[in-house]
Amino acid sequence: MRAAAAAWTPGRCLLLLFGLGALLRLAFFGLFPADSDVWRYVWEGGVQLHGFDPYLLPPAAPDLDHLARGALAGVREEMNHLGWTAIYPPLAELLFRAVAWAWPSPLAFKALAGVLDLAGAGFLAGVLARRGLHPGRLALWLLNPLVLVYGAGEGHLDAVLACALCLGLWCFASEGKGREGWGFLALGCASLLKWTALPLAPFFLHRGNWRKAGLVLVPALAFLPFLQTGPGMFASLVRFGAGTHHNDSLAALLREVLGAAASPALAALLAGMLVLAFLLEPDRLRGAFLAAACTLVCLPVLHPWYLLLAAPFLVLFPSRAWLWLHAAAAAVYLFPDALFLARGGPLSHLPRLAEYVPFFALLAWSLWRGGSLLPARFAPPRSLAVVIPVRDEAANLAGCISSVREAGAVAEIVVADGGSRDATRELAAEHGATVVQSPPGRGVQIAAGVAACRADAVLVLHADCRLAAGAADRVLSALAAAPDAAGGALAMRFPGRFLGAGPGLVSGLNSLRARLTGISFGDQAQFFRREALDRAGGFPAMALMEDVELCLRLRAQGRMLLLPPGVEASDRRWQGRGFARAFASVVLLFGRYLAERRLGLSDPTGRRYYRAYYGRDPEALS
Repeated sequence: MRAAAAAWTPGRCLLLLFGLGALLRLAFFGLFPADSDVWRYVWEGGVQLHGFDPYLLPPAAPDLDHLARGALAGVREEMNHLGWTAIYPPLAELLFRAVAWAWPSPLAFKALAGVLDLAGAGFLAGVLARRGLHPGRLALWLLNPLVLVYGAGEGHLDAVLACALCLGLWCFASEGKGREGWGFLALGCASLLKWTALPLAPFFLHRGNWRKAGLVLVPALAFLPFLQTGPGMFASLVRFGAGTHHNDSLAALLREVLGAAASPALAALLAGMLVLAFLLEPDRLRGAFLAAACTLVCLPVLHPWYLLLAAPFLVLFPSRAWLWLHAAAAAVYLFPDALFLARGGPLSHLPRLAEYVPFFALLAWSLWRGGSLLPARFAPPRSLAVVIPVRDEAANLAGCISSVREAGAVAEIVVADGGSRDATRELAAEHGATVVQSPPGRGVQIAAGVAACRADAVLVLHADCRLAAGAADRVLSALAAAPDAAGGALAMRFPGRFLGAGPGLVSGLNSLRARLTGISFGDQAQFFRREALDRAGGFPAMALMEDVELCLRLRAQGRMLLLPPGVEASDRRWQGRGFARAFASVVLLFGRYLAERRLGLSDPTGRRYYRAYYGRDPEALS
């Protein structure tokens, strides 16, 4: 893909990829027989045309024997689970009925899958264009063997679901075009084609589109023809979810550990994962990818075609782990004998281990290390500036600046004063720092300090913190060695006397959060490239929560680093209020900001959070 981006124009790349993609779909259409699931689509559509409800009568029902001998002759013999009523959502059943009316053959579903996954690629091309990404990434969809096999090859409904999802992604990526209502409609259709798409819709909600979000419910009209069925519509779905498992991962692990309690534990785990993904990922499309990923790893049954739910997102957010799972799941399913998958055989567990051990290892590595398979590339920084926001910090500033001098090659030290009443400004000037004046508020002051810097990289240091010797040199070296990194933070520690076991707990949790989420706090000496900051829209001039907002912006530009301990933070904000109370207030404010920001309800000035934390306005004197 990098070679395509370098050598091909976007137009030429699109022409070649779509041409090759169309030829491959024609080939797979002819090479692969329709799956047994597709024969069920034909059966359930035909049953509806003859006045029967597939949610009430399973294929083996005697009342349907005359259809099996007549209009649907030969279909029932190709199916599985003949004692089960329909499990698919009502919009899928209406689709089956329409196809059975037009062309009652598995070939119809194979053709429909091939055409619609090409259409989905067209929508993805629009998303790439909106995001400024090269269309060569479409190879991850158009040439993806899993998409080819289970779309045009076997004709699974999941290819139709993926097309609806791609349409929704295109609508949501077209900001300012008034298409978000159509996006919610597309997501509603996807959810009523396969239930697995249901968790994705909330990830596109924000304050500006709540009214349009109601369109996600329009496809629920598909329930109307089946109202007489009542709760029986979900009988096979409940049976399938509670008693069936195949090729699962987390569900299998929980069954071994918890036994009968595995199902509620799995549901709670999935809910927790979805909430965390919703709060921690501000990019709506990436958040939807996380929702799809969490759903898939928690399913008790994971046939390879289910992975088509995640396949469109790999074009936008390539992932080694998910590409591996796509390839491995398809291989295990297509070549069971070669992979010792014989039922009850001594090596029958090996294929699942071959799928999931590398998958979870790659997933853990990407979470720990961060970054993308196709990351942005930044030039090595040549210089580092340190910005210190201050207000009445005469007692701390000299020690802070001295630590910066000992930290290595720092080109500039900028002290951003927010209206000090003591000798802070004079002291800063005496120690050779550049002093800039700013309205009070930590993020507002830092933004003013950053604007005064000329260095390629900037490190923000609180006045009551101390850099370790050589820390600045390590920051420059780390950024030079990681051209995909937008910024990061230093692991921190507190003075040893602080609250007994408290220092290890707080610093450890801070490091873990920064490592796994890329979100650090201000007392972790955050640093960033100026180029990445400019791409992210500049430094957030907020009275409080500027550190979290900075990370959320930078994380969209590149990987966030966490370097070994390099800063000692003051314990003064933890004294007086008690450790438990101070810790709870930080956690609650952090969670509140993430939730409000995600829904478009946050205060961009940060004043609301400043008042909640300090109990006063930024201008008020302490």
